[in-house]
Amino acid sequence: MSRRASILLPQMASALRKMARRGEGRVARLSDLEARILVELHLFGPLTMTSLVEILGNEKSQVSRSLQSLLAASLVDRGALRSPIALSAAGATLAQTIVGNAQTDAAKMVAGISGREQSQLVALLPRLWTTSCALLAEENGRQDRNPAPSFARINDQLMEQTTRIDLLPLRIATLGMLLQRSFFLTCRRAAGLPASEAVVLTHTWGHAPIQGDELARLIGRPKAQTDRTAHALVQLGLIHRKRALARHDWVYDAAPAGDDKWAVLQHELNRREEALLAGLTPCEASDITRILDSIHGNICSL
Repeated sequence: MSRRASILLPQMASALRKMARRGEGRVARLSDLEARILVELHLFGPLTMTSLVEILGNEKSQVSRSLQSLLAASLVDRGALRSPIALSAAGATLAQTIVGNAQTDAAKMVAGISGREQSQLVALLPRLWTTSCALLAEENGRQDRNPAPSFARINDQLMEQTTRIDLLPLRIATLGMLLQRSFFLTCRRAAGLPASEAVVLTHTWGHAPIQGDELARLIGRPKAQTDRTAHALVQLGLIHRKRALARHDWVYDAAPAGDDKWAVLQHELNRREEALLAGLTPCEASDITRILDSIHGNICSL
């Protein structure tokens, strides 16, 4: 299975969260989402909960929990329940530090990527964002959930922010979250599998046979966690496993019983990729995927 933009973006977002956790001392031990909330309030000024959820791409419940932590730490201020949320003086100071870190991280993310390639990426980001929202809205609609946000109220300012290369970590984090949420719903609907199992199944079938450490690297999850998920798929008869001869590891392979689910997931993966890269020539799509793959590699090496 070749590298796909629709898979690379969530993997990049996951790698950025790991990087943020490793550098948590820089941002007063804030979670990744808490740090992103402070930055968006710094960039946009006071925001309602609805607008904040739209910009971040996370579920409203996740944003609400993080806001409670920030309120308790006196880093944000809020009047009545539905009034806009704003940075406190302490929050504003901390947000400036986080923005500086994000700019430093952005420079590291695009190391080795030419200026022309960076321009290609930032020109495409707004469209990737819009399509990611549309994919989530589509899946929500199929499952009678609330539709994804449209960014109607903040569209122009948001799109201007999206094309700033120095804010790339923040925008990739949101893109990855939007795509991840829609993929989770797709896995449930199309294959009847939780997303964790669907991701392991697609990568195992796409690269079979594959060793456990390589499978974990491709997915971007800890190896022990990947092996537990793969074991559940072995129990379901959807993949096979055997001991690797050269090292203490498992080799995973496709199993005939998993053929139907793999076919369904493969169709959905192709459909999502085509939607995300619609309007690009094959050469442009290949270039963008290669650029994203290079950025992902840079993040993982930090």
